[in-house]
Amino acid sequence: MYRTVAIILCLGIVARCQYQMPQEKIEIAWWSKLKISVPGKTGIKRVSFFGSVNREIRANDNGTIIKELQQTGTGLWSFEDNTVNFKVGDTLYYRLQFDYFDGKNVNNIQQEMQKLGKFIDRPILERPTTIKPATTTTKCEYTPTMVNGKRSCSRRHIFQEQFNEITPIRWQIETKFPRGPDYEFVMYQDNPENLFIEHHMLHIHPTLVDNRLGPKSVLTTTEYDAGENCTGILGSDECIQKPKAWMILPPIFSSQITTKYRFSFVYGTIEIRAKLPKGDWIYPQIQLRSKSDYYGPDYDSGLIQIAFAPGNAHNNKVLSGGFVFGESIFARNYGVRTILSTKEWSHDFHIFRLEWRPDGVTLSVDNEVYGNVYPPEGGFVTESELRVRGPTMVRWQRGSDMAPFDKEMYLIIGVGVGGFTFSNRKGVQQPWDNDDPKAQLNFYKATDQWYSTWSNHSRLIVDYVKIWAL
Repeated sequence: MYRTVAIILCLGIVARCQYQMPQEKIEIAWWSKLKISVPGKTGIKRVSFFGSVNREIRANDNGTIIKELQQTGTGLWSFEDNTVNFKVGDTLYYRLQFDYFDGKNVNNIQQEMQKLGKFIDRPILERPTTIKPATTTTKCEYTPTMVNGKRSCSRRHIFQEQFNEITPIRWQIETKFPRGPDYEFVMYQDNPENLFIEHHMLHIHPTLVDNRLGPKSVLTTTEYDAGENCTGILGSDECIQKPKAWMILPPIFSSQITTKYRFSFVYGTIEIRAKLPKGDWIYPQIQLRSKSDYYGPDYDSGLIQIAFAPGNAHNNKVLSGGFVFGESIFARNYGVRTILSTKEWSHDFHIFRLEWRPDGVTLSVDNEVYGNVYPPEGGFVTESELRVRGPTMVRWQRGSDMAPFDKEMYLIIGVGVGGFTFSNRKGVQQPWDNDDPKAQLNFYKATDQWYSTWSNHSRLIVDYVKIWAL
């Protein structure tokens, strides 16, 4: 009943095959049962199946049958689907995608499209055939996209996450106290109350520290150590804090995951389907940050907002995205574009997309473009209101017109609360002053005001992440 598919899958267009993926076996029973299996191989961390019946699938088309193969105790990767409605004469088009760890990096390896069929009324399958591109040009066309220091191929999927689990090979779960430049009022932790997978979606839900550690623990705790799993600088205030006087513990537990040290890229299209959080002073962190801080620390190397909408009712109808250059009001707004909705952005799921090119970015939501950001002649460094000075200015001048947004960046997904992020938000009075050293304490004292707006909807829910080369 099984027919072995003899396909050797190689990464890159090279004289010798660098990575050989195992051969898959496919079974389609007459009662429309589809079964795929792939033998285990050291280094394979993920296997995905993309298929379509009677319709070819191309570079950025994932088809109508999208499945994640699960690894069994014997090492075999497999899945079964009883819902595919195969008929006599149908043809299955598909491809497999592997995440393969070579000891240093995770490589995304994709098959060319395969063709299997036509089916008759019994499970007799012909040998699948690879659909060769109609063009005679090279398979790997040029792209400015770089992934983990290596050139990619045009329109190739370079990252995809559907959140069956949070795998360490792809994601680092942050455990630390945040520092500047935003100084959000949270402690990031790996705790199932704040970070979990449900119905194949990522959930990040902020909670009160006092509810977990005890009433007024924010005020009375004399030392809090994030422990040996701290992802900040060990021995620094990113890992251990000793509150005293008005220096209290952050009053919120939250979570943040990143692809730092695992996946980074420069230039490409990123698409994320997500439902944003609702509640006063909560905000989503769906952003890109510099891999190397090549141009300097923090905002000197830039930040790209993919989707941002404060959870406050007065501001939740305004979605923004784009470039953040610094901490000043001008630097936070100059490279950002916004779109106003009649409904709150936290009301439902939306598809957020950002196309990052060597000449600028294009922002869209639900297939509607709402903004473009381009560097001025001579580059962003020529914009005097950004107040780029000293060594930072020299480094930006050495880069392209897009500097500091012309180097590899990694993805961050998280939920922040309070902090300096709200310095440029108008129309709502904050229970703290960003220039006051007691800002976090004053925020905590106003808990009864803002916590009453929090609910089960005060969480970020992410359905999927897709990134592909230009």
